[in-house]
Amino acid sequence: MIRHGLTLWNKERRYLGSTDLSLTEDGKQELVSLWTDKDISFSKLYVSPMRRCIETVATIFPDVSYTVLDELKERDFGIFEGKSYDELKDTEVYKTFINSEDREIVGGESREDLFNRIKGCLDIIIADLSSSNIENIAIVTHGGVIMHMLAKYHKGNGTIYEYSVENGKGYLVKFFPETMEIQVIERI
Repeated sequence: MIRHGLTLWNKERRYLGSTDLSLTEDGKQELVSLWTDKDISFSKLYVSPMRRCIETVATIFPDVSYTVLDELKERDFGIFEGKSYDELKDTEVYKTFINSEDREIVGGESREDLFNRIKGCLDIIIADLSSSNIENIAIVTHGGVIMHMLAKYHKGNGTIYEYSVENGKGYLVKFFPETMEIQVIERI
């Protein structure tokens, strides 16, 4: 699982969900620097349709075939979209969000809907892989999707924040489709 490269809003630490931004030039250069000497290869990629993910794939895996899955889009951050922590921290709606276990976002995607979408995505990938001999795949998506996927399916069952991942980095994992469990091998 790989998080897309750096965008302007990532650099400015703004909530970036449904807004379709491109990578910055620095973000592209950082991806090249991070991935040039990695001894990891993938037979197939599953990618969010957002520009930042497609551009990440084009930058670090230009010769690998990929399938775009809408289910890999980032969470819709509703009224938080495009805003920074500093802009939100003193508002009641944000305080409620931060202190709520459900973490519902006004005008955005619920956490339950996000988990259901991720489950549906894994079902699609499992079905695709079961009809082929491909085993070594990568998912190029967003930080929130990776964090929620691992929080739900990693055998350690940690909180989403334990799985925070920097732009251009990710996790090498092993997936067990029969139990819907993910084992983290290492951070990449």
